[in-house]
Amino acid sequence: MELTIDVPSGFDATALVLPKATSTLPGLTQYRYSITLLDGTTMTGVAKPGDTITQTKDSPMRTVKLYPNMLASGAYTDRAESCTTLVSDNADCAGKSKMYLQGSLAAKYDDGTPVKGGDMIKTLFTITIPSV
Repeated sequence: MELTIDVPSGFDATALVLPKATSTLPGLTQYRYSITLLDGTTMTGVAKPGDTITQTKDSPMRTVKLYPNMLASGAYTDRAESCTTLVSDNADCAGKSKMYLQGSLAAKYDDGTPVKGGDMIKTLFTITIPSV
């Protein structure tokens, strides 16, 4: 199984917080990951549930690919509606079974044009299950 997060231009994603292992994620013990940064650098490794994967260079995350060792039928996480590095927002996220990106709105899109009020910036999350 592959979980892919396509981070849009206009959002400077600096870290990914993985959901903690709970009864809602039975059997999950690790994630392999491959993260491509805006500058083309690829970060790879293995992380445990509840870990935070932080960018290794001063370049925002653009594509995150996660490969959980186990995702049982019916597994789920809590909703992550407002999870940022701000203490007031993060209090709702800390210690729960949520996956979320940390970062901030960029001043400019990747092509250099300014981000303006009212612009829509959407993150795409895809789950792919390979055929057997």
